[in-house]
Amino acid sequence: MASSGATVIERSSPEAGSEAAAGREVTRRRQRLVWLLRLGGVIEACAFFAVVTPRAWLAEAHADLGLGDMPAAAVLDFMIRQSSFVYGMHGLLLWFVASDVVRFAPVIRFLGLTFLCYSAAFLVIDWWTEMPVWWTICDPIATGLFGWLVVRWGALECVAADEE
Repeated sequence: MASSGATVIERSSPEAGSEAAAGREVTRRRQRLVWLLRLGGVIEACAFFAVVTPRAWLAEAHADLGLGDMPAAAVLDFMIRQSSFVYGMHGLLLWFVASDVVRFAPVIRFLGLTFLCYSAAFLVIDWWTEMPVWWTICDPIATGLFGWLVVRWGALECVAADEE
């Protein structure tokens, strides 16, 4: 019998369609997590600038933030520059784990939990050191929101990785 040349269209099963949709959802969740980690990484990596910023500029920024005159003290300069370096390295870590969210899913979830701890600690520290009210409110909220999203999306990623 000769072939009519007609194209046969196979209908996919409903299960195949739902599996494809689930795969797209996992991909979207992973992309969201990757971009969140990269955003946090870039923001934290900006702290590297403070390591080499001239002291006069730091003092000017201190005054512009409404914190008054910045005291001239070696220990303050040391803390500003060293903590900025640590923040910058932490930002690079966030960027690094974003490179493979499946492989690093447990680490990512742990990092999210650390941000939740930072949020609580920052609230206490900001209040105790009498930071401006806007700072005391924004600092822990932003840190806590980031941590909550990382934990939530990182936990979903752990589940998705286990299912694969």
